[in-house]
Amino acid sequence: MTLHLVRMGGITTLSVLCLFYPFLPEKYDELAAALSTMAQLFGAAGLLLVPIGVLWLVYEVRKRAQRNRNLPNTGRGYYFAMASLIAASIVAIAVSLVIFLGIGISFGVLTLALWFYAVYRLIPRPKLLKKAEDENINPTG
Repeated sequence: MTLHLVRMGGITTLSVLCLFYPFLPEKYDELAAALSTMAQLFGAAGLLLVPIGVLWLVYEVRKRAQRNRNLPNTGRGYYFAMASLIAASIVAIAVSLVIFLGIGISFGVLTLALWFYAVYRLIPRPKLLKKAEDENINPTG
């Protein structure tokens, strides 16, 4: 959990720094505007993930309440994880396309390659989530 919070804090800090980089004192290079635009696009397009996250949170709270009452429940967290991964992939592809067309070909391809690497690293996690729910363990708790 601590590692997860450190990673989230690092990504948030990096995004904020990229966002405000063109407005810092001193001269800046052309990459500053591109990084700021990319941070803005990821932030705005990332709002599409909020409804999935809210539904997933409600589902997990209800599942925990059912488990506390010893009621049977079905494991659907895997489907929320896959929906989140698919929605995030759509956002990343859209942002990469905008970067590709508006900023530069190489930067757009690099962004897309980074996303594919992240997806490659994330794919095993939903599978573990599906197996964990068969054992009736709440992986978010």
